[in-house]
Amino acid sequence: MASLPLHTIKLNQANIKRHFPNLVPEGNFKYTSPHTDEYNCVAWASAIADEWIQFIYDEKGNYDINVRRYINYFAEIGFAPIDNSQPEKNILKIAIYADKSNDFTHVARQLPSGKWTSKIGDWEDIEHDTLDDIAGGAYGKPVTIMAQKININ
Repeated sequence: MASLPLHTIKLNQANIKRHFPNLVPEGNFKYTSPHTDEYNCVAWASAIADEWIQFIYDEKGNYDINVRRYINYFAEIGFAPIDNSQPEKNILKIAIYADKSNDFTHVARQLPSGKWTSKIGDWEDIEHDTLDDIAGGAYGKPVTIMAQKININ
């Protein structure tokens, strides 16, 4: 497992088993930050680490969890749908997850190594080997891969 102090870990063995059946402690993922509620996976995938991005669709404060809303958000900030998740030089990729009802559940960002980084709710950030590592359970499955060209100056 990671070298984070145990008191900072909320994504513990019980939570992993319950919500992420494909994650293997000391196997296919590692913790990369302590838990925080300062940002969520949408912000993290957008390279923002001090904001919680969630969409409200009515005056009662109900959240818009339609996966299309999140695809549109990422399109608005420069991402376009693509058909593969293989790493490419100077291309940033994200994977949007949805449940069986096609409700948005998560978004992961690809690292230059080809591995993925995820902010797990208000828990930790993790680095995981594949998209399937966090599929199933709470997050459903990846439904859209999107990419954005990285400008190198």
